[in-house]
Amino acid sequence: MYKLLDVVAPYKRHYKNLFPICAKYGIDSLSVEQKTASTKDNMNKRLIDSFSVAFVRDQEAKRMVSLVMVKNDAKNARLLKWTLENYGYPSFRKIATTGNNDVFMPMLIFWSYMWIGVPEYYSYFKNTSLKYVKSGECSPREYATMIDHEHENNYGILYGEYFGDFLDTLKSNRNRRSIGLKSRDFKIKKISK
Repeated sequence: MYKLLDVVAPYKRHYKNLFPICAKYGIDSLSVEQKTASTKDNMNKRLIDSFSVAFVRDQEAKRMVSLVMVKNDAKNARLLKWTLENYGYPSFRKIATTGNNDVFMPMLIFWSYMWIGVPEYYSYFKNTSLKYVKSGECSPREYATMIDHEHENNYGILYGEYFGDFLDTLKSNRNRRSIGLKSRDFKIKKISK
Protein backbone atom coordinates (compact mmCIF):
# COMPACT_ATOMS: atom_id res chain seq x y z
CA MET A 1 0.00 0.00 0.00
CA TYR A 2 2.85 2.40 0.75
CA LYS A 3 4.15 2.05 -2.82
CA LEU A 4 0.69 2.96 -4.07
CA LEU A 5 0.69 6.03 -1.83
CA ASP A 6 4.03 7.09 -3.34
CA VAL A 7 2.46 6.90 -6.80
CA VAL A 8 -0.66 8.87 -5.83
CA ALA A 9 1.09 11.53 -3.69
CA PRO A 10 1.96 13.91 -6.58
CA TYR A 11 -1.70 14.20 -7.58
CA LYS A 12 -3.04 16.97 -5.37
CA ARG A 13 -5.60 15.41 -2.96
CA HIS A 14 -6.41 12.17 -4.78
CA TYR A 15 -4.77 10.15 -2.04
CA LYS A 16 -7.90 10.78 0.07
CA ASN A 17 -9.75 8.36 -2.21
CA LEU A 18 -7.50 5.63 -0.80
CA PHE A 19 -8.58 6.10 2.83
CA PRO A 20 -11.13 3.24 2.76
CA ILE A 21 -8.71 0.82 1.08
CA CYS A 22 -5.89 1.73 3.48
CA ALA A 23 -8.23 1.34 6.46
CA LYS A 24 -8.94 -2.19 5.28
CA TYR A 25 -5.21 -2.93 5.64
CA GLY A 26 -4.88 -1.23 9.02
CA ILE A 27 -3.40 2.06 7.79
CA ASP A 28 -5.22 5.05 9.28
CA SER A 29 -5.84 8.33 7.45
CA LEU A 30 -3.20 10.16 9.50
CA SER A 31 -0.54 7.68 8.36
CA VAL A 32 -1.69 8.10 4.76
CA GLU A 33 -1.40 11.89 5.00
CA GLN A 34 2.04 11.64 6.63
CA LYS A 35 3.28 9.27 3.93
CA THR A 36 2.05 11.47 1.07
CA ALA A 37 3.45 14.58 2.78
CA SER A 38 6.88 12.95 3.12
CA THR A 39 6.78 11.97 -0.56
CA LYS A 40 5.97 15.57 -1.51
CA ASP A 41 8.74 16.85 0.78
CA ASN A 42 11.24 14.77 -1.19
CA MET A 43 10.31 16.50 -4.45
CA ASN A 44 12.55 19.18 -5.91
CA LYS A 45 11.36 22.49 -4.41
CA ARG A 46 13.42 24.56 -6.83
CA LEU A 47 11.79 22.89 -9.82
CA ILE A 48 8.33 23.17 -8.28
CA ASP A 49 8.88 26.92 -7.75
CA SER A 50 10.23 27.39 -11.28
CA PHE A 51 7.51 25.42 -13.02
CA SER A 52 4.75 27.03 -10.96
CA VAL A 53 5.90 30.37 -12.38
CA ALA A 54 6.29 28.87 -15.87
CA PHE A 55 2.76 27.46 -15.94
CA VAL A 56 1.26 30.78 -14.85
CA ARG A 57 3.38 32.52 -17.49
CA ASP A 58 2.26 29.94 -20.09
CA GLN A 59 -1.36 31.00 -19.69
CA GLU A 60 -0.76 34.75 -19.49
CA ALA A 61 -3.34 36.70 -21.53
CA LYS A 62 -4.96 33.30 -22.21
CA ARG A 63 -2.43 32.78 -25.01
CA MET A 64 -4.34 35.35 -27.08
CA VAL A 65 -1.65 38.05 -27.47
CA SER A 66 0.98 36.78 -29.92
CA LEU A 67 3.92 38.85 -28.68
CA VAL A 68 3.31 37.87 -25.06
CA MET A 69 2.82 34.23 -26.00
CA VAL A 70 6.05 34.00 -28.03
CA LYS A 71 8.07 35.81 -25.35
CA ASN A 72 6.71 33.53 -22.61
CA ASP A 73 7.16 30.36 -24.67
CA ALA A 74 10.81 31.34 -25.20
CA LYS A 75 11.34 31.78 -21.44
CA ASN A 76 9.63 28.47 -20.73
CA ALA A 77 11.67 26.68 -23.41
CA ARG A 78 14.89 27.97 -21.85
CA LEU A 79 13.69 26.79 -18.42
CA LEU A 80 12.86 23.36 -19.81
CA LYS A 81 16.25 23.06 -21.54
CA TRP A 82 18.04 24.07 -18.34
CA THR A 83 15.95 21.58 -16.35
CA LEU A 84 16.69 18.72 -18.74
CA GLU A 85 20.42 19.49 -18.62
CA ASN A 86 20.59 19.84 -14.82
CA TYR A 87 17.83 17.69 -13.32
CA GLY A 88 16.52 15.46 -16.07
CA TYR A 89 12.92 15.27 -17.15
CA PRO A 90 10.52 17.27 -14.90
CA SER A 91 8.13 14.38 -14.36
CA PHE A 92 5.22 14.48 -11.95
CA ARG A 93 7.40 12.50 -9.51
CA LYS A 94 9.79 15.47 -9.37
CA ILE A 95 7.36 18.40 -9.54
CA ALA A 96 3.90 16.85 -8.92
CA THR A 97 0.85 17.95 -10.91
CA THR A 98 -0.02 20.87 -8.66
CA GLY A 99 2.53 23.57 -7.90
CA ASN A 100 2.61 26.53 -5.56
CA ASN A 101 -0.74 28.21 -4.91
CA ASP A 102 -2.51 25.19 -6.46
CA VAL A 103 -1.20 25.95 -9.96
CA PHE A 104 -2.16 23.04 -12.22
CA MET A 105 0.95 21.84 -14.07
CA PRO A 106 0.04 19.49 -16.95
CA MET A 107 3.27 18.70 -18.79
CA LEU A 108 1.24 17.48 -21.77
CA ILE A 109 0.08 21.03 -22.52
CA PHE A 110 3.45 22.55 -21.65
CA TRP A 111 5.28 20.28 -24.11
CA SER A 112 2.86 21.09 -26.91
CA TYR A 113 4.20 24.68 -27.07
CA MET A 114 7.90 23.95 -26.81
CA TRP A 115 8.57 24.15 -30.53
CA ILE A 116 7.09 27.67 -30.75
CA GLY A 117 9.20 29.64 -28.25
CA VAL A 118 12.70 28.80 -29.37
CA PRO A 119 12.55 26.81 -32.64
CA GLU A 120 16.28 26.11 -32.52
CA TYR A 121 15.69 24.00 -29.37
CA TYR A 122 13.16 21.78 -31.12
CA SER A 123 15.60 19.08 -32.27
CA TYR A 124 17.17 19.07 -28.80
CA PHE A 125 13.74 18.62 -27.15
CA LYS A 126 12.74 15.98 -29.68
CA ASN A 127 15.86 13.86 -29.14
CA THR A 128 16.16 14.37 -25.40
CA SER A 129 12.50 13.74 -24.63
CA LEU A 130 12.56 10.54 -26.72
CA LYS A 131 15.30 9.24 -24.40
CA TYR A 132 13.05 10.01 -21.43
CA VAL A 133 10.11 8.25 -23.13
CA LYS A 134 12.28 5.14 -23.42
CA SER A 135 13.34 5.41 -19.76
CA GLY A 136 9.70 5.85 -18.68
CA GLU A 137 10.02 9.35 -17.18
CA CYS A 138 8.24 11.17 -20.03
CA SER A 139 4.89 9.82 -21.12
CA PRO A 140 4.58 8.86 -24.79
CA ARG A 141 1.53 11.17 -25.02
CA GLU A 142 3.58 14.20 -23.94
CA TYR A 143 6.23 13.42 -26.53
CA ALA A 144 3.72 12.66 -29.29
CA THR A 145 1.75 15.85 -28.61
CA MET A 146 4.86 18.01 -28.95
CA ILE A 147 5.92 16.30 -32.18
CA ASP A 148 2.43 16.41 -33.71
CA HIS A 149 1.90 20.04 -32.78
CA GLU A 150 5.12 21.02 -34.55
CA HIS A 151 4.56 18.77 -37.56
CA GLU A 152 0.94 19.74 -38.16
CA ASN A 153 1.58 22.43 -40.75
CA ASN A 154 4.80 21.11 -42.22
CA TYR A 155 5.02 17.35 -42.45
CA GLY A 156 1.71 15.86 -41.40
CA ILE A 157 0.67 14.40 -38.09
CA LEU A 158 2.92 11.53 -36.99
CA TYR A 159 1.20 10.13 -33.89
CA GLY A 160 -2.41 11.33 -33.99
CA GLU A 161 -2.26 13.05 -30.59
CA TYR A 162 -2.63 16.52 -31.99
CA PHE A 163 -5.19 16.35 -34.75
CA GLY A 164 -4.75 18.29 -37.94
CA ASP A 165 -5.50 18.01 -41.61
CA PHE A 166 -2.64 15.74 -42.61
CA LEU A 167 -3.10 12.35 -41.00
CA ASP A 168 -2.03 9.01 -42.45
CA THR A 169 -3.83 6.66 -40.06
CA LEU A 170 -1.80 3.52 -40.86
CA LYS A 171 1.50 5.35 -40.46
CA SER A 172 0.21 7.12 -37.37
CA ASN A 173 -0.71 3.85 -35.64
CA ARG A 174 2.66 2.34 -36.56
CA ASN A 175 4.40 5.42 -35.09
CA ARG A 176 2.21 5.26 -31.97
CA ARG A 177 3.16 1.64 -31.29
CA SER A 178 6.87 2.46 -31.78
CA ILE A 179 6.84 4.78 -28.72
CA GLY A 180 4.48 2.74 -26.55
CA LEU A 181 1.07 4.25 -27.38
CA LYS A 182 -1.89 2.07 -28.27
CA SER A 183 -3.21 2.15 -31.80
CA ARG A 184 -6.13 4.47 -32.26
CA ASP A 185 -9.32 3.87 -34.17
CA PHE A 186 -9.35 7.06 -36.20
CA LYS A 187 -12.70 8.26 -37.50
CA ILE A 188 -12.44 9.25 -41.14
CA LYS A 189 -14.49 12.30 -42.02
CA LYS A 190 -16.11 12.51 -45.41
CA ILE A 191 -15.35 15.83 -47.04
CA SER A 192 -18.21 17.16 -49.10
CA LYS A 193 -17.46 18.98 -52.32
